[in-house]
Amino acid sequence: GGQVLRDCLVQQQQEQSEQLQQGGKGGKTDHYYYEVIVEGDSLSAKYIHPVVHRWTGSVDQLLLMWRGSLTHPIFHYVIYGGRYRLKISSCHKTRLAGGGSGEEFWSDGECGSSVYTGYISLQTELFSWCQPDNLHQEPTNSSLLTSSTASRTSSAASFTLTYQPCSQVHTYDTANVTLYEMTSAPGPNDEDSGEVVCGGGEGSLVVARETVRITPPNFADGLATDGLSFVSNITYTSPTVRGDHYYCIVAELNHITCLLPAVNTPPPTVCRLTSQPVWVGSQPLLAQLLPFCHSHLSCGWAYIVIGGTAILLVSLCLAIVCVRCCDRKGRKKQSFIHDEVDFAGGEVINLTSTLPERRTWQEVHQEWHQQDGDSGGERRTRGKILLLYSPDTKLFKELQEALKSFLDLACHCDIYDLFDDALFDTIALDPAEWLQQFTKDSDVKIIIISSIGAYRRQMALQLKMPLNLPENSLLDGLFTSGLKFVSSHPELATSGRVATARYEMLHLTEEGHRLGPPVGGGANNEFLIPTQLHELFCWVHQLQPLDLMGKPWANYHLELQLLQDALKLVRRDRTLITTNNINGNGITQI
Repeated sequence: GGQVLRDCLVQQQQEQSEQLQQGGKGGKTDHYYYEVIVEGDSLSAKYIHPVVHRWTGSVDQLLLMWRGSLTHPIFHYVIYGGRYRLKISSCHKTRLAGGGSGEEFWSDGECGSSVYTGYISLQTELFSWCQPDNLHQEPTNSSLLTSSTASRTSSAASFTLTYQPCSQVHTYDTANVTLYEMTSAPGPNDEDSGEVVCGGGEGSLVVARETVRITPPNFADGLATDGLSFVSNITYTSPTVRGDHYYCIVAELNHITCLLPAVNTPPPTVCRLTSQPVWVGSQPLLAQLLPFCHSHLSCGWAYIVIGGTAILLVSLCLAIVCVRCCDRKGRKKQSFIHDEVDFAGGEVINLTSTLPERRTWQEVHQEWHQQDGDSGGERRTRGKILLLYSPDTKLFKELQEALKSFLDLACHCDIYDLFDDALFDTIALDPAEWLQQFTKDSDVKIIIISSIGAYRRQMALQLKMPLNLPENSLLDGLFTSGLKFVSSHPELATSGRVATARYEMLHLTEEGHRLGPPVGGGANNEFLIPTQLHELFCWVHQLQPLDLMGKPWANYHLELQLLQDALKLVRRDRTLITTNNINGNGITQI
């Protein structure tokens, strides 16, 4: 019989294809399709639903199913016990020729002969409490269990309905959920039962409808044969709703036991499940900008920030207004004072007129380089410096030559050195007389280099330390003569024209070798070389360092670098000074 049915289907498929190619005769085209219906015997026919248990498809679909390319028609909810068979009917409908509008018209479908399969017997899959004979009995404590929980998150509500199903839950089990909005809290339908009415009275508004799948059951205490351990959930989360209202849901199951009123009258209580209401409060306006700000308490920090910012802005605006008002008032008062006539002959004192004009170092250096008559002024006079130092070592004496070169070029000074060959013949016979005549010039400044040799000579002059110099130490005697001359003339030592200098980070001129009074300490200046050379410059030319701007030696990098290189050579020489003279060259031996 199966091969005959297959041959018949193939023949109908070919005939229908030919009609489609020819366009039909007389403007008509027949369309063949099949209906497959589940039927029950006289006792089971009442368990068949006219929609759920019916399948309609074309000849091609049925052939594909026959060949195994597609699955066979599946009928859900054949769960009542009984005897069932399939009815396969061949149907067709005719497409009529349309008018000028281009619309298509089809005639009503007509089914011809039908083919029936044999009956098969099925056992019931319903749990005991959903059997037709037990629906009107009083349920036990563990059967027909229903409960609901509700919660809210931000501006939405979540509901969970828990119940015991009438059969095993499959993926095609669904429920129609309706969300209701109520302006007031719903009251109990019956004082004794305590059931809550949801969407059953006035003031209820349907917000949303949706079909949801039922969550497969959980096994509370293991799988029981009667199904009492099955617990299924219906979970639903509402869309964004308005605040300050109550919300609840009503879930209507699409189970077969709920779709056959002739069998189950009334239907099982699980066919309609109602949730408890939940209150959804209104959200702050900030919730639209800040999703996590779902309550006024959680927005407390935002309120503080906004309030503080507002107060700060208001205070700033008030401060600006006050400053502008005070400034305007001061201008009016000042203009009024200028209009007054001072009959007392008072003089207005301008405090800013006494402040000196600040210049740059480059402008100061330029005063010694300009020619006479340039810029309406004369070339500035060079300074005069008498440099006194003890020739402790050969490298130390060469360091003084580098210092003299820097003072000559960068400080614009003429340097007079007792050890200079040009002056040796003049001062060698009577150094004190030459110093007496030379220091009469008030422009001469005396700089004494503090070193270990100079310190010992000062101690020897004060009879605090024997020096024991050899008789032919002529050069050492020149420095001693100069130091003795300055020390023996208090008016010269305290005139502000005498200063001491020390080299930084040099063992020969460390802090313990400072010269004492009257040449050192007290009101006399002490300069550190090379960091305080700019102060020495200002001291010689009677300038104030704070009145000059910029870098003092910007145009004298080479001269400064030569001085620093000579200082580095002396720093590397770590030998100690002695008071013996072996070579008889007049220089204290190292």
